Amino acid sequence: MIQLESVKQDLIQKWLEKIGLNSKEEKDAFLSPSYDEHLHDPYLMRDMEKSVSRIKKAIDNKEKIFIFTDYDCDGIPGAVVLHDFLKKVEHEDFYVHVPHREEEGYGLSISGVDEAVSYGADLIITIDLGITAIEEVRYANEKGVDVIITDHHLPKDELPEAFAILNPKIDEYPEKMLCGSGVVFKLVQGFLNKHRKDFGVTLGWEKWSLDMVGLATLSDMVPLLGENRVFAKYGLLVMKKARRLGLRELLKKFGVMYKYITEDDVYFSVTPAINSASRMDNPRIAFDLLCAKDEATARELANKLYTLNQERKKMVTHIMKDVYKRLDHRNHEKVIVVGDPSWRAGVLGLIASKVVDKYNVPAFVWGGNGGEYYKGSVRGVGGVDIVKIMENSSDKFETFGGHKEAGGFTISLENVHTLEDSLREKIEEAVSKNNENVEVDFDIDLYSIDQSLHQTLDTLGPFGVSNPKPVFRLVDIDVVSADMFGKTKNHLSLSVISKDKEIRAIKFFADEEDLDKYKNHKAKHIFGHVEKSYFRGNEEVRFKIVD
Repeated sequence: MIQLESVKQDLIQKWLEKIGLNSKEEKDAFLSPSYDEHLHDPYLMRDMEKSVSRIKKAIDNKEKIFIFTDYDCDGIPGAVVLHDFLKKVEHEDFYVHVPHREEEGYGLSISGVDEAVSYGADLIITIDLGITAIEEVRYANEKGVDVIITDHHLPKDELPEAFAILNPKIDEYPEKMLCGSGVVFKLVQGFLNKHRKDFGVTLGWEKWSLDMVGLATLSDMVPLLGENRVFAKYGLLVMKKARRLGLRELLKKFGVMYKYITEDDVYFSVTPAINSASRMDNPRIAFDLLCAKDEATARELANKLYTLNQERKKMVTHIMKDVYKRLDHRNHEKVIVVGDPSWRAGVLGLIASKVVDKYNVPAFVWGGNGGEYYKGSVRGVGGVDIVKIMENSSDKFETFGGHKEAGGFTISLENVHTLEDSLREKIEEAVSKNNENVEVDFDIDLYSIDQSLHQTLDTLGPFGVSNPKPVFRLVDIDVVSADMFGKTKNHLSLSVISKDKEIRAIKFFADEEDLDKYKNHKAKHIFGHVEKSYFRGNEEVRFKIVD
């Protein structure tokens, strides 16, 4: 634990050291991220020249372009970036296809290529997918359609035989951890660096797309360092301008004032709402919202997306009650497998995350209406590599893949009932016991929590992966009142005092057990984050409890 001698004086330097920034150059770039100075040359990316030339040819020859994007809050914003760019250069012969999660599944598909052929496409551009689409790209080639892949996922041993591939994980591009929308933005940036004057695009126009790049960068949970920090920081600045009508209307539904939007508003409101389109209905709703050009359409789609998100919450709550009934009497030392044919495939990842939060072990959740194979989602915990876990039991899965922390799989009914035993036997090498204790960064007293401290913290934001919010231990306090608030009374509000100063401390998604704990015990210290709330226009510096 870092002992905080002087909160505002020492916090920044000690925090930079904690997240691994030691040189003056690294620290300066972090504290003052610059669009002009800290973004890399897009032509450092392999095949950038080929990609730009092929798109220029398509525009000049009025070829039809078929954009095939992922359906999540990385692929959809990336599709909006490409959509806005093509509109700006006055190329109208393009179509954006967002695959239906339930009907088409993830990734470039043979049926998707067929749809592109039916559209009359000369060129397919993928967004946030395609790096493993060996057969699908070969099929497109046979049909006479060129493919440009833009992706950020890890490739297999063999790369698709695409016309061009933009993916920082297959070349020497310095920022390996771009999200899918970040790769698309580099493509737009590369094109305009070379052909801006040909199309009369003003210098810096592309910066208006950073709201979508920032949204995707935060949503896809990539490290918020280096180029990603620039995207996140500038993305939030552009969001505060509220030029995108659909985003403005969506924020309004959540009671968020756009000029005060923070990364937390993205994490807990915008991202879940965008993703609810594919989880509960048609992902095209989210794309159309973000492209809306009139207030009536934007308002209608924002209402629909907000309703879908509320339905998604109710569905997850209902399923989690069932999950707790099934799991509370079981032993969960190493891994959990749970599922039901009736559970909608689109919410399995959310269920897996909640199971991990509750039981602190990797969770494999399956469902998706059966058929020959069930779909599944898996989430890890404590640095556990879940792909390695699945590799250890690869004979149990029909397909599997993902990142270190999260992934998906398909599995037969026969194998799903023996999966937990198989995983338990082979999981030792991949799993280490996760530390359940909260790691404290700074001790702080009530008198240090003020506007000045929040301004200091604001310098370190936006917070996320590789730059988590500092955890403070608030010491020498007394809890004078504890109450539940919110529509369903599922949030906790405390009044805490120290001598003559009083502030509010809150804990979201608390329960009666939390309420009883604080009512019946005089807490001398609590752990959490210092934050500023602008809920419904009321400005408040408060303490957000994590434990």
